[in-house]
Amino acid sequence: MAWTQMHAVYWRKDIDPQGFVKWGKWQGEVGTWNKFDAWFNSNTNKMVIKVNGKTVIAVDDFKKSNVTKGLTVGQIGFAANISGRYDHMVFGFDDIYISESQARVELSNSSEWKEGIVSEIVSPRSWNDNEISFEYKTDYLSDSQPIYLYVINENGQVNQKGFPLLSKAPEKIAVFKVE
Repeated sequence: MAWTQMHAVYWRKDIDPQGFVKWGKWQGEVGTWNKFDAWFNSNTNKMVIKVNGKTVIAVDDFKKSNVTKGLTVGQIGFAANISGRYDHMVFGFDDIYISESQARVELSNSSEWKEGIVSEIVSPRSWNDNEISFEYKTDYLSDSQPIYLYVINENGQVNQKGFPLLSKAPEKIAVFKVE
């Protein structure tokens, strides 16, 4: 799959060397941080791309090649194919999170989970049915507003109401349990 600001191209060279194109509209803001999410599932043929929490592309005909290998990441970055047009473009990546499941923990200043909220993924240290442990850190959320915790399960389902956290991490590590 290749993604630009306006479309996604995905293909199986063994079936269609030309590929399939799905058009979407860039939902990001130039000159600022933007969150890009991509989810692929070759078992259900689904591919979803979100920018800043808004779905820009969703397909249900995604198929991977008939090879024994799973899906892999070939490149993360900007591959400008028109020389000269992007000489002064600056871009960067941080906090890249890759998983075999949609299950994850996210933080947000929004008390309700809805399309388009600003959120950050936090990497769990441990995760079981009774407890999730993660390092509390935010880079882009406002410290002057409450921060809420969201748990997304392996099917992409999320608690609609956020669990409120302290807006600043305590000096001493505390145990936080959600039942």
